[in-house]
Amino acid sequence: MTHSRTTSRLGVAALLALVLPGLAITGCLGRSTVPRFYSLGSDVRPADAAITSDLAILVGPIRFPRYLERPQFVRRLDGGQLELDEFNRWIGSFEDNVTRALAYDVASRVQSERVVAYPSDPPFALDYRVRIHFDELVVGSDDVLRMRSRWAIQPLGGSAGEKRDVELGRTDLDRPVQSGSMSSIVEAHDFALGVLADAIVAAIGQLESESAAAGAAGGTTSP
Repeated sequence: MTHSRTTSRLGVAALLALVLPGLAITGCLGRSTVPRFYSLGSDVRPADAAITSDLAILVGPIRFPRYLERPQFVRRLDGGQLELDEFNRWIGSFEDNVTRALAYDVASRVQSERVVAYPSDPPFALDYRVRIHFDELVVGSDDVLRMRSRWAIQPLGGSAGEKRDVELGRTDLDRPVQSGSMSSIVEAHDFALGVLADAIVAAIGQLESESAAAGAAGGTTSP
């Protein structure tokens, strides 16, 4: 009988050893061990149209630092350290979220249904390709989202033999976030991408104006 009770107690102890660590982690962290997932672009309201057109634009590819190529939320700490949040993640990949949201922002500003996100293969000729490189798009230990981006707009349209220069630019932004608020972090990313879309569409608008002026000048004949 003594042996049987000892065995039973050992069995219960082993079971508790398996269960309690999970309970302890949940209790100490104050949150579920099941991660929450977020997406970009879901709460963005279309901006007033900067251009009204049927422009065909490919947004992407987009490049990030390697440490952002992951689903977990990332925070930059002091001393060059990075913290990965296993309990809050982007649905799919971070790259897909940013590319899709930025393409939506651009489309809403040019009022065109022919704006697509890389790597789409659209069934129509493209007027522009926009490539973006993020040097930084991360929240720091001071609860500020920092965006450091460089972009290149490549004109693809025009008459045969016409060579059009690539437009280069950069867009930087610091956006405070509410400490501990995941929704505030998502909103800050959406806001930053909206600012980036504004800069890109403004540059495309300038290219369109220059192209129209060049076309008008080329069509003028001397008396």
